[in-house]
Amino acid sequence: MMSQKPDTEKPTAAHIRPLTPEEVPDLRALWLSFMTFHADFGPDYAFEPDAWPLVQRRFVHAALDNEHLLLGAFLGTELVGYLFAFIFANYPGYLPAKIGFVNDLFVREDQRRRGIGRSLLAHAEDWFRAQKISFFQLSVAYNNQTALAFWRSCGYRPYSIGMIKRNSFGPDANS
Repeated sequence: MMSQKPDTEKPTAAHIRPLTPEEVPDLRALWLSFMTFHADFGPDYAFEPDAWPLVQRRFVHAALDNEHLLLGAFLGTELVGYLFAFIFANYPGYLPAKIGFVNDLFVREDQRRRGIGRSLLAHAEDWFRAQKISFFQLSVAYNNQTALAFWRSCGYRPYSIGMIKRNSFGPDANS
């Protein structure tokens, strides 16, 4: 998805399925790769590498909760990608009342451009539809042109622009 590999690679038939709480520890390496990839976009994407225990608890909750989805992409028994999504209530007064949000979609670099990301996304969209969710949303780093092209090719379009401003005080003031 985020690699610059040529389009000539053949699709890979990955097995997509929900992850169990027992499999969540297997996500650590993929999650670290996902976060490190984004950190390379600059200080606004910094992350706490020691946060895995907190993330692991969130993923375990997602594996058990019916308003969260945690999918794994497997080639044989090897986990090569994952998707984390959830349903949230929209701000009162806005329609639709509930939104499906794709929080993480990551495929190991050596397995990209083989249809695995699209397959993970298709499973998530099917799950959202089964939950009667008709509006899917996500965030993309504004300077991640490869990911923007991927999401557009999957039918997504720009919807809102997120903006940030750092405080001039506090522990991350110089980040």
